[in-house]
Amino acid sequence: ACGYALAEAALDDGDLDTAEERFTALGDYEDSAARAAGIQDLRLATQLTGLWASEPIDITDSMETSLYASLNPDVADEILDGVDLGTLTMEMTLEFTDNGVFYLKVDGSSLGDAVDVTLSVLRSALLQYFEETTRQSAEAEGMTLEQVMEAANCETLEDLFAFGAGMTFDDFIEERFPREFYISAFDAVSMSGSFTVADGEIQLTLVGETDTVDYDADADTVTMDGGTENELVFHRS
Repeated sequence: ACGYALAEAALDDGDLDTAEERFTALGDYEDSAARAAGIQDLRLATQLTGLWASEPIDITDSMETSLYASLNPDVADEILDGVDLGTLTMEMTLEFTDNGVFYLKVDGSSLGDAVDVTLSVLRSALLQYFEETTRQSAEAEGMTLEQVMEAANCETLEDLFAFGAGMTFDDFIEERFPREFYISAFDAVSMSGSFTVADGEIQLTLVGETDTVDYDADADTVTMDGGTENELVFHRS
């Protein structure tokens, strides 16, 4: 009984190594074995506490889907024909707190960079589409695009667009394709919930659903299912 009390005292003092050693030494006395195993779980939970940053996550397909969703479906294929977004990535952070709560968040900076690339590509594609459709309209009237621009006293395609639309091309992009639309497409990815460690297994619980994540002590990484073919790997930040 004295040894059990000493083990509990060590645990209360936060001396996990001493507490585990004392509970283990007690063998099958009361719940000593379970308490020793629980300390291993507590140690793992303590190791998890803090901020973790993911490896780059490929969001090219998701961003392309958002592009198509923002365009008139009748002309989306024509506008985006041949468009190459390259490889777009973002990072995420995973935070474990000492009170059993986790926060999974999108890194706004990396997502913002991906959105800016997307909008730049979209801007070029729309300007090219405007050029082609305007050229076709001019030829239908027996004129060239250059003659149309000269008649409108416009030096650039953007000037010609502003002449006809009554707003600059950049204002049109900002109004019709707001940056926030593409940012908000990833809002649902950020979430928070509770986490527990039991028998060496880490479980995240969100709205009644539980997912298991893996901790690799040697690599000091946390791995979770990303909902795709790829897993999300987080390194200590």
